[in-house]
Amino acid sequence: MIKLYYGDNTFGIKQKISEDLAVWRSNNVVVDVRDSSNSWDELYIALNTQDLLTNTNRAVLVRDIFNSKGSVLKDNLFDWLKDNQATESLDVIFIENGLKASDLKTILKAKPDIVVEEFKEITIRDVVSWIEQTAKDQGYKLTNGVSSFLSQSFGNDLWRISSELKKANDYTNGNAITPNVIKELISPTLDDTIFQFIDALGARNIVAANKLLNRQLHMGTTEPEIVNIISYQFRNILNLRMLDEENVSPSSWASKTKLHPYVIKKTTPLSRKFSKNQLRKIFNFIHKTDLAYKTGKAPSKNSLDVLVAQIVSC
Repeated sequence: MIKLYYGDNTFGIKQKISEDLAVWRSNNVVVDVRDSSNSWDELYIALNTQDLLTNTNRAVLVRDIFNSKGSVLKDNLFDWLKDNQATESLDVIFIENGLKASDLKTILKAKPDIVVEEFKEITIRDVVSWIEQTAKDQGYKLTNGVSSFLSQSFGNDLWRISSELKKANDYTNGNAITPNVIKELISPTLDDTIFQFIDALGARNIVAANKLLNRQLHMGTTEPEIVNIISYQFRNILNLRMLDEENVSPSSWASKTKLHPYVIKKTTPLSRKFSKNQLRKIFNFIHKTDLAYKTGKAPSKNSLDVLVAQIVSC
């Protein structure tokens, strides 16, 4: 069978390939072509070499070949798709993380019967369901609040979430995983967008701040989640500012705050853009916005827009 798996959800693609490999006979041979700079001759050999043992299955994984800048390689590959069929002893899976619409159209034209599956990047809204299903599949015992905490901490980074779940399960020896266990083992991870967002607020650049805010909303982050992230980061800013004013050595900040060194590095310059009086006002704004969402009084994104304007003007 010839298959094409494509999309931005690399974790989902990896899971699917693992499932495929699991159903092949134990005596299969897997050829993994990873370098998109390979010549056509090298790829042709991988696709067409017959194994000496007739009872040996072959699986050829071809990664990001259609992203290759070499038009000759792609043209030859399209021709190969037209003229060749997978056999009972051969499976070919093409794996593409950035497939162009034009290339997909050409692939389908050359091989109408190819099995195509798109793996879209999971949205923040779906992460909690994914965590709960993964826990069920793996036998992890999650208590209330774990899925929500992980989604707020790591967004849609399924690789990181999967790793932290396994770490927590090992830590508890298969017993119940509580939010406190997760908090003890990890610190919330902030992507660069939130640092840029807070930096824009500190520069009183409401245009840039709103642009970054809309990017997070477009990625599927919910309004309450964004408020939680803003609150978390401003707590970090306040803690670092207080340590700085108390002349505590920066080398001990990580141990005192339990923050990752990268978060400290990115947050330190931000802590100098807000006075303690401004931070008190900002926490008041955040508290009111958070309360509005929790009581159902917040009119969707309007409350976030108001919060951004309040922070910029304080």
